[in-house]
Amino acid sequence: MPEPTTTTPITPLTIPTHGDLTPTYTTLRHALDGNTPLLIPTAPGHTPPTTATTATNLPPQATLAISTSGSTGTPKLATCTATALHASITATEHALGGPGQWILTLPPHHIAGLQVILRSLAAGHNPIPIHRTTSFTATHLATALHQAQITTPNTPHYTSLVPTQLARLLSTTEGITTLRQLDAILVGGAATPTELINRAKDHNINLITTYGMSETCGGCVYNGHPIGDTTITFTTNTTTATATATRIQLTGTHIAHGYLHPTDNPTTLTLNTNTPFTHHPNGTRTYLTDDIGHINPDGTLTLEGRTDDIINTGGLKVLPTHVENALAPHLPPGTAIHVTGIPHPEWGTTVAAAFAPTNPTHIKHLQQLIPTALTAARETLPPHAIPRHTIVLPHLPQRGPGKPDRTAIRNALIRAQPHPENPMPE
Repeated sequence: MPEPTTTTPITPLTIPTHGDLTPTYTTLRHALDGNTPLLIPTAPGHTPPTTATTATNLPPQATLAISTSGSTGTPKLATCTATALHASITATEHALGGPGQWILTLPPHHIAGLQVILRSLAAGHNPIPIHRTTSFTATHLATALHQAQITTPNTPHYTSLVPTQLARLLSTTEGITTLRQLDAILVGGAATPTELINRAKDHNINLITTYGMSETCGGCVYNGHPIGDTTITFTTNTTTATATATRIQLTGTHIAHGYLHPTDNPTTLTLNTNTPFTHHPNGTRTYLTDDIGHINPDGTLTLEGRTDDIINTGGLKVLPTHVENALAPHLPPGTAIHVTGIPHPEWGTTVAAAFAPTNPTHIKHLQQLIPTALTAARETLPPHAIPRHTIVLPHLPQRGPGKPDRTAIRNALIRAQPHPENPMPE
């Protein structure tokens, strides 16, 4: 690892969620050159995640401290250098077939939205942000794409979405038409239902599923394949009722250098480069994720969930993704599903599921379909994996760029839990 610098100023950088982002572009271009204080992207009207004004133990060209957007817990500040950011940008360009102009639909203070801006700037183009005062619609994306086609007619046009946005776009003719005109659409931030992927393929939409996080400077696995110099390894087997999965490790030059930690001085943070990060002599780093998964025979990575997702019910382990995948084919396309565990007086934890329709006005219809979906899921799931409690919400609570807020969903299920509890199936 290069010799750390002494003390570096910390500067919050407020990036508008929608509208005119132009005032931030000069600063972000300097960030790509490694010529800025340590920037902390922040949403308008939000308090920066730290009040500290300086950081120590940073590597040369440390330029961004990006707040993680995990679905539980307190966000951390993953510290990235200009070199790591460029490694990620270059890997994406190679994976997509070249640089292009990007349309911004995601919050730019999180890594997925921020990289949309940085990739576009690195390619020599200002990104096109959507302009909206209401919920995201196909018209918003169509308008932005039309503007991009006018300003850069001979340039590839890309965007990045979360599954909720994708489901909404695929439910309208305008959305499908707009998606087909884009050269590539990245989708990530949360698991993308297989039926959405298949629908995109049916409409000849170039959809690319992504896996990554703040600690990897954004997506580093596209359609199950590592991009750039990313390598995937595993550690620690996790056996459940239906599979054995292992904890994912990601290695490459795009990995963050560590997390900022507090010191005895409240105005100063220091970079902790230890676990879950490992630094290698060749300049790469390894990040030990909280995700579990496996490599398929065709070489692609399949995510099974997170280590803290696993539900232990009466001594039997259940992976929520297995339950969600068993339910999805029996519900309307785009239905949001989140499976979690809630307290049970005898088994410790029991399986529960929250659902949300693509259109909030369709709640009653979705409620009517759930019993049939639960019955159908029994054909592929063991009895203890069938949700014992369900709830239908207008939409599932989210954190960050489209990740499910697991704590809020779990609390909603607990509040809705009927009493007495139904007996657990044998």
